[in-house]
Amino acid sequence: MNSFAWFCAFLLMAASMADAITCPKGQYQTTVVAKIYTQPKISGSPIGTIPKNTCVPIACQYPGQAASDGNVWWDKVTYNGVTGYASDSMFNTGPSNPTPAIPRCCYKLINVETSVNAYKGPGKPPITGTYPRGACVVLLCQTQGIIIKGN
Repeated sequence: MNSFAWFCAFLLMAASMADAITCPKGQYQTTVVAKIYTQPKISGSPIGTIPKNTCVPIACQYPGQAASDGNVWWDKVTYNGVTGYASDSMFNTGPSNPTPAIPRCCYKLINVETSVNAYKGPGKPPITGTYPRGACVVLLCQTQGIIIKGN
């Protein structure tokens, strides 16, 4: 490669790194101006915006309406006192969606705080399934069962 080609490659690399910033743990950089919506979908007017190259904490991710790039994941964010959802396409959260380091949101659901076993009925073994910590579930009703492990 001649010196001109090296120089051009250097300029391209420097330009691509110009927007790269280091965010504190748990925060992610916006790659464009991100619009904040009340729900994980593009409907109505945005309730806020986040400037490009801003580090923002993401509370959780929720699947919603697909963005123009096909990404269905939305990030629950709070910026300047406004809490809502912004398309994950607007953030540098990494190559996989959903992002493993960010918990899932339980939009209109209950988030399981610890691993929970499911039974056929109140206190009726065997266990029919387990919901891991962080799972989103719908609680239809509650009934008294047997005491397990002194709880």
